Amino acid sequence: MEEELLDGATGAEAVGGVQSEGSDIAALRQLLERTLMAQEKEAYKQEQRWRRSTTRGAHFTTRGSSSTVVPAPAAPAPAPVVPAPAPVVPAPAAPAPVVPVPAAPALVAPAPAAPVTWSRAAIPRLEKGDDIEQYLTTFERLATAYRWPREDWAVFLVPYLTGKARSAYVAMDMDYAMEYDQVKEAILCKYEISQDVYRRRFREPDIRQGETPRELYMRLKDLFQKWIRPLNKTVEEVSEILILEQ
Repeated sequence: MEEELLDGATGAEAVGGVQSEGSDIAALRQLLERTLMAQEKEAYKQEQRWRRSTTRGAHFTTRGSSSTVVPAPAAPAPAPVVPAPAPVVPAPAAPAPVVPVPAAPALVAPAPAAPVTWSRAAIPRLEKGDDIEQYLTTFERLATAYRWPREDWAVFLVPYLTGKARSAYVAMDMDYAMEYDQVKEAILCKYEISQDVYRRRFREPDIRQGETPRELYMRLKDLFQKWIRPLNKTVEEVSEILILEQ
């Protein structure tokens, strides 16, 4: 192939030396055409050689495979049968020991607090000119602080009464002389202090000199409770009193 290229190049140079410059292009075109034709011929020859070699190899392979006997693979041996293990049955658990539940202790009501062993002289004596309502309120608060039983309050109060209060107690029926609420009501009645008095005081309160709003509130609250006495009445009964008063 290289010799053909060299021959073509030599012929082109010879023609180019004789012809004019106008014929150089035609000569170059002829040279390229010859070169392409030579390459196509060479490629065709190589393709023919490759086909012949492929055909021969396939023929030899077919002859060799037909003369050789390949033994069939042996069948695999069956797997041995292994018996399944017997299920494990757990042994029954021992019963839990019965623990006796201790009985709940009986509820014992707390014992009432013992009265304070203070001297009764701590109770002030009712003096002439004292406000009987304030005196009775002071006695009730001291008796509560001393933890005296309420059923004994009348016995503790009487020794410190004087004047009109003592007269009211003496005039009481003996059957009611041991009940503090009855003694208190008799004393207030002697001083002409009744529920209607508490009502008028509640409706028309007097503003006392130096009295704070807190003190006025507590005084009105005390007057309302003394007038209505809500602890011993239902809501309907309290409502009835207010409606009738209005």
